[in-house]
Amino acid sequence: MMDNLKNHAKCSFKVIYCYVLGIILSWAAYPVLLLLLAVCPINKSLAVYSVFATLIFSIVLYISMHEIGEQDRKPYRWAVYKGKGFVCGAIASVVITLVGFGLILAADSIFYVQHPYLDIANINSYMKLIIYMPFFWFFEIIENSERLIPNISYLTALIVIPFSVIVSGIGYWTGISGINIIKKKDGTDIISKILYKDEV
Repeated sequence: MMDNLKNHAKCSFKVIYCYVLGIILSWAAYPVLLLLLAVCPINKSLAVYSVFATLIFSIVLYISMHEIGEQDRKPYRWAVYKGKGFVCGAIASVVITLVGFGLILAADSIFYVQHPYLDIANINSYMKLIIYMPFFWFFEIIENSERLIPNISYLTALIVIPFSVIVSGIGYWTGISGINIIKKKDGTDIISKILYKDEV
């Protein structure tokens, strides 16, 4: 029983790790948006960047959960079932969402920021931008607005949960089933070094 709980906690933490990594990589790719703004209208640039940032997160999460699924093909003391990725993805997504809402509420009531160029009353918008970066510009598309900094509602922010659950579930399922959609490289690229740091 304890081994099962520890294993599910470890698997869920991996999803959280991938989400944080997705935030970092999405911010690292932010110059892409700036380049797009030089040649495209802002609404088209945001649409392209949204797909790009979400794709980064999806690939990172899928590869990582696929690896866990492959490891679970070996006989272990904990429970192994094909829906494990969906369960761990759901647990991690709920944690991410609760932490995100908590940080946003705290930032909204505690901190106050005056920006010289952007119309922001407090750090609330900055906190949303940081937390939801892998999906941030997708929210802009949903709102059908051309504002550079979208106003994420709590309802639209919940899209993180089903998306992360589906990607992590499919990644684990293909891994434990021996299906390879994205093949792991030998270990010289930066993504391999980040995801497989214990093996490279």
